[in-house]
Amino acid sequence: MKKLLFIFLSFMILSCETPVKKEEKKKPVIKEAPKEIVVEKEVKKVDNTLIRLQRKACSGDCPVFDVTITKDSVLTYKGKKYTNLTGIHTIKLSAKQYNKFSVILDKSNFLGLKSKYTKSGTKDFPETILRYKGKKVTVRLWKDAPDRLTDIYVFIAVSYTHLTLPTI
Repeated sequence: MKKLLFIFLSFMILSCETPVKKEEKKKPVIKEAPKEIVVEKEVKKVDNTLIRLQRKACSGDCPVFDVTITKDSVLTYKGKKYTNLTGIHTIKLSAKQYNKFSVILDKSNFLGLKSKYTKSGTKDFPETILRYKGKKVTVRLWKDAPDRLTDIYVFIAVSYTHLTLPTI
């Protein structure tokens, strides 16, 4: 009987499963999609303006307008008040006109001009402002301005007169 008991116990011990760690459930690997990288670039606005002429108002009915000539020879006229032509109008200067204007600008020594050609007693005359290469020149009475500055103004005025603008 002892043998029988021994066989029975042996059988029981050998037949029992040894405890095994339960396999942990594997979590599914979630692959993240690559994140979108946003690169902000500061876009510099390129100013293509060669020269700008701005005519301000007076207390009467003086013409008020802006004229811009770009480096690629486009003249843009913006008539605001008291002009025969209001709104924005654009023309392309011919190569001959543009070259002539370049010579006038070079001869003017614009950067060497004074910033203002105004007299304190001249309050009711319209101001004309010319901007070229970062310099601003203001003229109230053209008789006080040097001829080389007047040449620039006359060229610009003549260039857009075919648009039936008022004589200035």
